[in-house]
Amino acid sequence: MNYKGFYKKDINTRKEILKEAGRFDETLNVHLREDIYEHMIENAIGVYEVPLGVVPNLIINDTAYTIPMATEESSVIAAANNGANYMNRNGGIQAVVVSDFLRGEVIFSNPHNKNKLLNTLHDTNALLEVSQKAHPSIIKRGGGVKKFEIRTLMDAQDTFIILDVFMDTKEAMGANMMNTVLEKLGTYIESETNESVLMAILTNHNPDSIVKAECIIDPETLKFSHETAKRIAQSSKLSILDTYRCATHNKGVMNGIDAVVLASGNDTRAINASIYTHHVNQPITTWVYEDNLLKGFIEIPLSVGTVGGSISVHPKAQLFKKISNIQNKHELMMVIASIGLTQNFAALYALNTDGIQKGHMSLHAKNILIALNCPQHLLEMATQLLLKSEHMNTETAQRIINDLT
Repeated sequence: MNYKGFYKKDINTRKEILKEAGRFDETLNVHLREDIYEHMIENAIGVYEVPLGVVPNLIINDTAYTIPMATEESSVIAAANNGANYMNRNGGIQAVVVSDFLRGEVIFSNPHNKNKLLNTLHDTNALLEVSQKAHPSIIKRGGGVKKFEIRTLMDAQDTFIILDVFMDTKEAMGANMMNTVLEKLGTYIESETNESVLMAILTNHNPDSIVKAECIIDPETLKFSHETAKRIAQSSKLSILDTYRCATHNKGVMNGIDAVVLASGNDTRAINASIYTHHVNQPITTWVYEDNLLKGFIEIPLSVGTVGGSISVHPKAQLFKKISNIQNKHELMMVIASIGLTQNFAALYALNTDGIQKGHMSLHAKNILIALNCPQHLLEMATQLLLKSEHMNTETAQRIINDLT
């Protein structure tokens, strides 16, 4: 499918292009119905809408993906599209899922009989039987609890004994599934030991569910060639040394990741908690200049799903599947990691060539004019005039609209 000049086309034409590729269904491009959203949250009063766009073509593992992104920030999808163009010129991105387990904890504090508790926790056959009975449907699909580990943590006042539970949740993210199993395990252990569970809940720190992606870029495809590649690598190194730069570097990565996670119907808060915990004041991506090539890497923990929760009831989550043609959770994980790497490259490339504001300010100017109800047929002309003005603000924008009308 030819997506050349996709961003220049109007919305209806973009939809038609996607329809021709079998990637769009207008019946799914609808508002969330009141009878659905009133049961999704408490005290519902309406729907807060966020624009949905696409990166029409990003090559990942030799497959071209059209990737939906939901975001209110004007420059995010534009930057991702630009980054995707450079990735594609250089053979695309290679990605792999390293591991995929959801971890949960059954936690005991200050046990009365530590040895008896530990003996019960070491009886993995009994624990496995309890977990299988707690959620038999996942066992039928080949998933379920796969292993247990025991940890002891203590300070001067308290001792905590933690049973770590590792579950294969198959295509679901699995939060409710995991918490159901953990509570059943907690009840069983209490009955066997007379100890009390402090808490039983999944963790959003997921070093057991890891996806990696990498790319290699020939500097000859970049503006200013090897000089730009070296500057991007230096910028990456700075984010390791400077916490202030690291925060902004990572925000650029998460611009892409959050937009895809949200569009897919997954939990952006859980993803952010997991990734930021995993990297702890260190950059999410790394760029190096070696062998006269620019190489980019990302490694992130991801617990996402393609079924369950709001994914199954939200029409836009179903539209995400239609557009992206993603078939399973591992594929989704690789796409999310790849868009994060692409988004980060686009930001670093802009910073080290034309500056971050060039593309951003054009979209910002347009947003100012739209907020002032600029007539659609004058929008492009008014945008160019506002960009050339000394002061890009509401007062100037209104004067331009008045002059043109």
